Amino acid sequence: MIKRKLRRPVAFYTGMGLLLLLSLVALIGPWVIPYSPHQMFLLPVRAGEIIGPPELPSERHWLGTDAFGRDMLTLVLLGLRYTLLTVLLVAGLRILFGGMIGVLKGLSPQAGKRRLDGTLMRVTRLFPAFFIAFFLLFGINQMGSVEVLIIALVQLAVLVLIGIPQVVHIFEAYVTEWKGQSFVEASKLMGGSKWWIARKQLWPWLKDACALFMFQECILVLNLLGQLGVLGVFVGGMTRIENVFEREQAITRSFEWAGLLTQNKSFVISYPEIILIPVGLFLLLLFSLYLVSRGLERGYQREREEYPYV
Repeated sequence: MIKRKLRRPVAFYTGMGLLLLLSLVALIGPWVIPYSPHQMFLLPVRAGEIIGPPELPSERHWLGTDAFGRDMLTLVLLGLRYTLLTVLLVAGLRILFGGMIGVLKGLSPQAGKRRLDGTLMRVTRLFPAFFIAFFLLFGINQMGSVEVLIIALVQLAVLVLIGIPQVVHIFEAYVTEWKGQSFVEASKLMGGSKWWIARKQLWPWLKDACALFMFQECILVLNLLGQLGVLGVFVGGMTRIENVFEREQAITRSFEWAGLLTQNKSFVISYPEIILIPVGLFLLLLFSLYLVSRGLERGYQREREEYPYV
């Protein structure tokens, strides 16, 4: 049996390093927050009027404060765990369940011949995941009396379910392509059973692609969270509170990053630092996932070129 020497591009290791660093921050973040997430800081009174918030980054508040005077570093550290866990869990469960269904359908003699499958794919293309997710999650998002964790779990289940059909289609097409390879036909002629061939030849051919599909799905989920956040649908739900100017505003209850970057958007002109910091962190997470995905894709292509029959 040929032993394949696995080689990954620098982009893969760079992305994994950033993801591990972010995971470490998400793990220790709740233990090192400088302030309570509900503590509001008001700037000194000048000429009889309260100046701010928000407050620009300073020695007291390294990332500044938001529109309610809450320390942004505290909110970012607390929100990372919800953001990262949601992305990884939704993508992982989509790959797990969608992958299993797709593989079974691909191994079926009727693979690619069912009219219902084609109809389902046309429907999913007609109604993108963003629209389906928004209409299903909008009502849940308003339930301020329900625990944040409960809302997050319900939202997670919805996000998983709406993404499974696309994953099923990808895996089914992948297995259908694999069935047409010459080495599979040779194994059949030599008397190999369908399940023996799947275990000995499909799984080695598929396992490397699963990691690639996983991180590509992570990117899609993170983009979806950002789109939902723009319309006020946050992981863990939302609540409305008044700022120091007695203006009511919707905010994220879990402090997840998509919510943080949208709830401060009204200050993009007057206090650009307040919006650029969460946007930059959100893009850093997205860039990390992209580097890993790109590295896996390049390594996978290189491996297929060197070992086309393994």
